[in-house]
Amino acid sequence: MSQPGLTLLQGAIFVQPGGPNSDVQYLGACHQLTNVSWDEGSNTLHHCGDPVQPNRFQVSRKIKGPPGLVTFNIESDVQAVISYIQRFRCPAPVIVTNTVRAPKNDPTNWDVAWIFVNADPISRAYDNLVGKSENDLIMRTTGMEADSLIELYPVRPDRVSIAETQALRAVFACDFDLCADAGVQRQDRCDTLYAVADAVSGSASGTAGVWKFADNQWTQLDSDPFEQDEDIAAGTCFILDRFTKRILVLRGAADPSNPAECAFSDDDGATWGYANIGTVNGEYVTNGHALAALDRNHIWVGTNLGRIYFSGNGGESWTLQENAVITSAPWHWVEMIDNLNGFAGGQGDVIATTNDGGISWSQVNSTGAGDDILCGAVIDSDRAWAGTDGGEVYYTFDGGASWRQRAGWAGSGVGEVRSMAFYGDQIGYMAVEDNMGKASFYLTKSGGADWETIPTPANSGVNHLMICNPMLIYAVGDAHGGTALVYKLQPAQAG
Repeated sequence: MSQPGLTLLQGAIFVQPGGPNSDVQYLGACHQLTNVSWDEGSNTLHHCGDPVQPNRFQVSRKIKGPPGLVTFNIESDVQAVISYIQRFRCPAPVIVTNTVRAPKNDPTNWDVAWIFVNADPISRAYDNLVGKSENDLIMRTTGMEADSLIELYPVRPDRVSIAETQALRAVFACDFDLCADAGVQRQDRCDTLYAVADAVSGSASGTAGVWKFADNQWTQLDSDPFEQDEDIAAGTCFILDRFTKRILVLRGAADPSNPAECAFSDDDGATWGYANIGTVNGEYVTNGHALAALDRNHIWVGTNLGRIYFSGNGGESWTLQENAVITSAPWHWVEMIDNLNGFAGGQGDVIATTNDGGISWSQVNSTGAGDDILCGAVIDSDRAWAGTDGGEVYYTFDGGASWRQRAGWAGSGVGEVRSMAFYGDQIGYMAVEDNMGKASFYLTKSGGADWETIPTPANSGVNHLMICNPMLIYAVGDAHGGTALVYKLQPAQAG
């Protein structure tokens, strides 16, 4: 059934003059935002001569140009108080919401939202400053430009069926957004997914499986990579060459007789190759957040014994970078923003950073709470988020020199923050598990200034989530009702 159209009087404008993760300010009911325009990239036709007809052309290709800036105006009457729009000195977010429910001046109450990323004033005009015959209002028009525009709808978690009976520990994708061209079919990121599971305890084989999501269904890969009772904690995939994709998974259970281990497959799980990670027996990877892979040449992993290893050849060999000097306790989170800069966090509130690709890792200040760092999200070399097993969320603006708590959201300080991911620096999602083992999802569209609850069905815990785009998120978790949890978070669809 179709929904009624939204109206402009249901809308509200909010600004963050301090940038993402700063106070969200309501502009006031006498402001309006108009004349939004975004050139998303014009097409240019290239021609060759017609092979048959003289003095004629035929189209040889069409090339799409780069997008332009988003342009818009913010208009208001001039009052005897200053407006937040006049305080814009640096690029900052502008958030527009529309809601059918009061109060519309609450930025977390919305049915549709538009986020103008890095909005910047470029012009200002006034009408009716002085008159002699009519008592017209003085009007101000601020011309704005933004880097991009994100249209956002609330997502809801829908459970996806899978036959796996054990907990799923991580979910990952290695496809890209591609248009159909030159023999390549159209492809959207997360059309194909992989997930890794715990071992099947008590069965004859007792091995852990790798699952593939394609054509909207989950199937287990032909062979399992590890031995009996060996869980899989983490995984990733990447392109080896134009014809080959590699799946890389890491053992998530201790083997007293062997060091940490990875398995890799170049034939979609039909066969597996293996490599030891280091030489210390009993070492393993704790969870899906302890693996960071930019591509085949840049892979990092943290272990339960405080070491960080690097692979520059798709996991076939590993170099020790951090030899348990900072801590001998588990690293739960390793994330690189590029091939130089990254963060790591682990047990006992230990946090470290690197700015040379992991050649050296340096401990930075802790959050101060003393809880284990379970997950995080890196925005850039200075800004990062960390989630703890005390149900707390912290952020840094200075590369870890100091940390501040983001409290005040529903559920803060209870249970565990199990997974977190950001899309850019404005939109983020996290999964938080309460003291009873039930997880809830949260969204921020303000760069972390506030976190909004997403109604979440009953479950037995979520271990890992990934963002495909701002309105498509997948999450995996423990078995509930006999099979593992897989959630697909997306907006309600028109119909």
